[in-house]
Amino acid sequence: GSDLHHFNQDLLLEIPSTLEKSKITEAIGLLFSLHDMLRTLYRIDGKKVTQSIQNQVNFALEEVSIESESEIGVTTTAFNKMMRIDSGSLLRGLLIKTSRQNYLYLNIHHLVIDGFSWRIIIEDLQNCLLAFQLNKKVVLPRKSISFKQWTETLKITDIFNNEINFWKSSLQEISGQWVTNSKLPLQISDIKLLILKSMIFYCMPWQKLCLVYMAMIIAKSIWKVMDAKVFLKI
Repeated sequence: GSDLHHFNQDLLLEIPSTLEKSKITEAIGLLFSLHDMLRTLYRIDGKKVTQSIQNQVNFALEEVSIESESEIGVTTTAFNKMMRIDSGSLLRGLLIKTSRQNYLYLNIHHLVIDGFSWRIIIEDLQNCLLAFQLNKKVVLPRKSISFKQWTETLKITDIFNNEINFWKSSLQEISGQWVTNSKLPLQISDIKLLILKSMIFYCMPWQKLCLVYMAMIIAKSIWKVMDAKVFLKI
């Protein structure tokens, strides 16, 4: 949906009933320590959104007992709706207890996780929980460079200089070049220009670019609210 607070990804894990809630909370706490992005908070001021990485996160593993596993869907959906990117943690956890099996429901906002990240998070969580279950010491991978350190390093590096020069040169090269036709059907010369420039500057197939351009021409002719040349400079 359009609600920025609820663009979430989630996972439901079976958890041994012998594993105490405090140990699960401790394991998730270790994830926060190891992965900085999980401590992200966003402050919303009108249309301005500011990202920050917190030193600590107030995480509380919630718990619910249900009579039937058929209630899991309703329970997790309700829990999912309580996510907010500007308060609390963007990783939320719910311990679900049933008469047959305990479950750990993890709900994480897509701003701080993707499909690849899940594999890392789950592996670290499994290592923690297994160590607690076997009364062994938790051994996690050494913490790598943080997201904050990485972005600050990019500010002072010259790694992008060549790319900047490339795009400046490219913009100068295409300056003033337009598709001049504003009627349908498109002329062969216009299509050739679209083919030439589409993959270089728009990273899309030329057929799609032609469709976009034709849509702009139609809108211009019918509603007279837009000029195709303003939107498509190539």
